[in-house]
Amino acid sequence: MLEVLELPQVKQALLDIGGLPSPLGPAAFKEYIAAEYTRWGTFIKEAGLKPTGTEAGSSIGTPR
Repeated sequence: MLEVLELPQVKQALLDIGGLPSPLGPAAFKEYIAAEYTRWGTFIKEAGLKPTGTEAGSSIGTPR
């Protein structure tokens, strides 16, 4: 995957759709995900956000 993300045509295709190619190895990706989980988890808790579609009678977000 890292090799593919370094290909000029792949980089350009990602840029064309608004992406930002930032290839990371497994360890760096794990660190990034952990940091984002903490960052957004804190934000969600402080903002008091709740998932939508989990109200009684709703089928959105409800396991089937």
